[in-house]
Amino acid sequence: MQGLFSETTPPDSMNEQIPSIVTETFTKQSKHLRHISLAIHEFKELAFTETRSSGILADFIEKEGFKVIRGIAGDETAFVGTFSQGTGGPVVSFNSVSRFDED
Repeated sequence: MQGLFSETTPPDSMNEQIPSIVTETFTKQSKHLRHISLAIHEFKELAFTETRSSGILADFIEKEGFKVIRGIAGDETAFVGTFSQGTGGPVVSFNSVSRFDED
């Protein structure tokens, strides 16, 4: 599986390419993202015990080149993923704080 972000795109030309990069990346990753979504729904984990759900998400972004810190904020299921590539140029950030409560 290829990483989420191309290391060959020069920062100067990236602004104009962002919409096509996002579309292309989603298309490439849609099968993996669907698998993750279906798996999370099958796990049916209760509040603060979403170890399998957070694990599958953290593992996925880690394999895609993100630096993952698990067990943040006193919650073993919480994690943060950080992606860095070069310096300068535009910054794209994806942030999510989610609970997978089934109760």
